[in-house]
Amino acid sequence: MRFNSYRLDYGSENTKILYGNWYRAFSTLSSNAAGGVGINLMCYGSTLWTPTPYTGNGHLIADAVQIERGSGATTPIHTTSAWTSRASETCKWPSTGNLLMGSGTLVVEVAFPFLKDTSLLSSGTLGIISLSGNAASVLYYDFSAQAFSSSDGTHIAMVAAVPAREQRWRLAVLWDSTNNRLQLGAKNVTTQAAWSWGTATAYAGSFASNAFISLGIGIPEAILIANVMILRQAKPTSEIEARFP
Repeated sequence: MRFNSYRLDYGSENTKILYGNWYRAFSTLSSNAAGGVGINLMCYGSTLWTPTPYTGNGHLIADAVQIERGSGATTPIHTTSAWTSRASETCKWPSTGNLLMGSGTLVVEVAFPFLKDTSLLSSGTLGIISLSGNAASVLYYDFSAQAFSSSDGTHIAMVAAVPAREQRWRLAVLWDSTNNRLQLGAKNVTTQAAWSWGTATAYAGSFASNAFISLGIGIPEAILIANVMILRQAKPTSEIEARFP
């Protein structure tokens, strides 16, 4: 939510809401909770969402509420008094004609606005660019290995990185069946670090499935995919660094 006023009354006269800032309001419930429910506000600051809990009496006026089983808020589902299940919300488009299996280059810019500390997510994968709903696919983050990764179903290419909240990363995946090569590169755009390239591995000749290209699969919170470029041939790493400095 975004407030266009300087003060929000949720029980504290000393609480001021800055004009135009973004806020997230949430409350965590348990099955044995008794009494009133506390409301938390999280203000989007310069580097992270800062929680401002409030547990006293007060009011937070909202035009709609939604109760969910998970810990992260999603987009609204219009319901009546009955429970409902959320359908998959994934942006996807056909890979045929858009993603050549034999060779190609994928360049992506991505940021993790709400990413939790990776120590809290010690396992699992976060799919950035996936095929047919498989997170561990063309481009994903492997929390166990602490590396951006790409898998053709047989081989896995990696480049070590530990993305932090608010950082923007530029990532590149190179695949080439002629030269039997799968390689991954990463650049921290926020810190203006140099490109880092993982060791090239063998390439099986195609990715595991080629029905649909999907953005974001198995993400624990929100991610921002700013740009996606798919080139129809494998480019040298030097050319990628020159074109995407």
